[in-house]
Amino acid sequence: MGFRLERYEVLWMTGSEGQVVGDGAEGPLGSTAQRLFSRRLVLIGGTNLITSMSAIIVLPLLTKNLSASDYGIWVLVLATVTLAPLVIDLGLPGAMVRFLAAERRKREVQEGFYSVFLVVLCTGGAVSATIFLLAPWIATGSMSGHEDVIRLMAAVVLVDCLNSVLFNYFRTFQRIKRYSGFIAFQTTLFVVLLAAALVSDMGLRGAVISLLVSRTITVLVMLGLVVRELGLRWPRFTRVREVLRYGVPLVPADLSGWAVGSADRYVIGIVLGTAFVGYYAPGYALSAIILMLVSPLRFLMPATLADLYDRNLRDRVRAYLRAALKYFLLLAIPASVGLGLLSRDLLEVLTTDEIAREGYMVTPLVAVAMVFYGTQIILAQVLLVEKETRKIGGVMSVAAVLNLVLNLLLIPVVGIVGAAMATLVSFAISMLITGSLSFRYIRVEVDRGALAKTVAASAAMGTAIWALGLADLPGGLLGIVLVVLAGFAVFSGTTLLLGTLSRGELRFFWGLLRGGADGHRG
Repeated sequence: MGFRLERYEVLWMTGSEGQVVGDGAEGPLGSTAQRLFSRRLVLIGGTNLITSMSAIIVLPLLTKNLSASDYGIWVLVLATVTLAPLVIDLGLPGAMVRFLAAERRKREVQEGFYSVFLVVLCTGGAVSATIFLLAPWIATGSMSGHEDVIRLMAAVVLVDCLNSVLFNYFRTFQRIKRYSGFIAFQTTLFVVLLAAALVSDMGLRGAVISLLVSRTITVLVMLGLVVRELGLRWPRFTRVREVLRYGVPLVPADLSGWAVGSADRYVIGIVLGTAFVGYYAPGYALSAIILMLVSPLRFLMPATLADLYDRNLRDRVRAYLRAALKYFLLLAIPASVGLGLLSRDLLEVLTTDEIAREGYMVTPLVAVAMVFYGTQIILAQVLLVEKETRKIGGVMSVAAVLNLVLNLLLIPVVGIVGAAMATLVSFAISMLITGSLSFRYIRVEVDRGALAKTVAASAAMGTAIWALGLADLPGGLLGIVLVVLAGFAVFSGTTLLLGTLSRGELRFFWGLLRGGADGHRG
């Protein structure tokens, strides 16, 4: 199968194949191309919903079949697997999106992709081999006796690095259906293998094997498709220096972002023990569901905004960011309120009474932190299109240092709640600094009226949830579902009464829910 970027160029610049679009003000974003972006957003959002639902399934599988200590080790393994590619990849997958998104020549795409893939393969292989050899020294203290888990983790690190490159290839050229399909495939395969491993009493080792096998199979299938599409070609590495110049400054930013979101697990493990990591992680994971709302934007915006910016369409860039911020906050603020109020009930259903009792106060604090973090992700897109990656790295470095200091100060005093407080403060400050820096280039207007109405509707919803908590409703999952439905009804009704969304926006989203606006098929 040959590589034909021309078709994707037509689809990107038109609403459907061969139909040129204008800049008419149709829908809240203003053109058919932007509605195409929004339908892609819905597709990615659906994929993230599947991923989030799988996380909800995986959580009770692990917490009810592993001890709190072993679950804590699993959390540390995942944190390490998340960390390693951020350093090993050298920012190259993200740089590939920025530099190849507008590229139409097959030879240049081959050069860019294979250069990145081979560099990451070499760096990832070296780090993975080092972890494997040092397993006896790494598996000390609370991880003593788990050398086999460390060696399996080393293999996952390499596979995850290649995973990042391949997924970013599909992201670069907006192959959204293929990207979404592979995410769903990998997620489903992992859940099935994990359930089989735990039922077979393979414990922590079986969980890590499930992770390794599911990701390895996905990488092999994706690589086969890319090779079939591009053909094989040994690169000359002519653009590596340029790509590294853009990508390497992102490493401190990504590393610092990881530190803000994951380093607290290590501090908790050192100060309080791995059992408390097991108490902390489920409440944090519950709050992180909010990031599902911004993940589609984070996925689609870099390539989309880079293309618009390079064509000097700054007003369109500003329109995307303003709409993204409005709709994210419209969903994220009520989500944080609901998760915070229902935290203990949800954890009792999804985990154990012990974890729910010890960790329920983590959720409301981290939920608000995730609203700040999602806002920061949107604002940081301005710095990405301006190629000011060093500034992003600087902001996140400040947040990481602050987070570490606060964790060291608060965890010994107030336990795992201190880690949640540190996360909240760090994300709030990094959001404010990012906004200040991005506004120097493109000022993204915040719809203050819509924000105030969203807060009011969320408050009404929270009051309803609190009142229903005093009522004699069924316990367990059924009771939670009834409360959630009632809260959603109150929020939706209040939003409509306050006129938070215009009639045009309501028609637009109704069109998306029906499968496409103005007759376009998803």
